Amino acid sequence: MENTNIDNIQNDVELEAFLSDKTEDEMLDIFIEKMLIDKGYSELDEETKANFRNEIKEELIFRINEAIVASLPDDKLTELDELFKTDSATAEKINDIIERSGVDVSEPIQKTMMEFREVYLSAGAE
Repeated sequence: MENTNIDNIQNDVELEAFLSDKTEDEMLDIFIEKMLIDKGYSELDEETKANFRNEIKEELIFRINEAIVASLPDDKLTELDELFKTDSATAEKINDIIERSGVDVSEPIQKTMMEFREVYLSAGAE
């Protein structure tokens, strides 16, 4: 993970501002790194942190995709279903359906990320 200033971020507003000009992949990497720091895992060895990062990223992407699909109107869900039934689904075709849906997916993405963060940070803190 490249060196960032995420260790100086104190709250969700600062985190959101910091992430605003990043690519999706950079944003997820930074978001996950901040969760690891906030969880107290910054002192773990790099291999263990890399494993955590990969597992967290995979689960977070899965949940984001679920939220995006859940936000689509029925007609676009039907189109999406047809792509998968005919084995013609590609990232480009899926993104096209999402874009043509008229749904602003930023809200479900942000909500999913923040809920994921809250659950992750509170796990084991009883």
